[in-house]
Amino acid sequence: QGIQAQEENEIYDTNTIKTIERLSFTAIEIVELPMIIQDKAATDFEDYRIKVAFISDNKHYKIVLVNKNSITKVMYASPTGKWIKPDDKS
Repeated sequence: QGIQAQEENEIYDTNTIKTIERLSFTAIEIVELPMIIQDKAATDFEDYRIKVAFISDNKHYKIVLVNKNSITKVMYASPTGKWIKPDDKS
């Protein structure tokens, strides 16, 4: 339960998000983030920059993004670089 893989798309349900939020994350240097996550953050959140990055024991990533108005977003990414978000169909 929780994670279903489909070709290029990964679908995560709300319970998966809650589980990931409870993981223990360790701070890493931004340059240690996989390039795919850095590129996706730059493309998908072009008005934001990565402020802080973290990694969990199972290689999920947590990144804190900030824009020029100091508004922050916290995003989670899978080990394959997919954004983790609640399933839009639920």
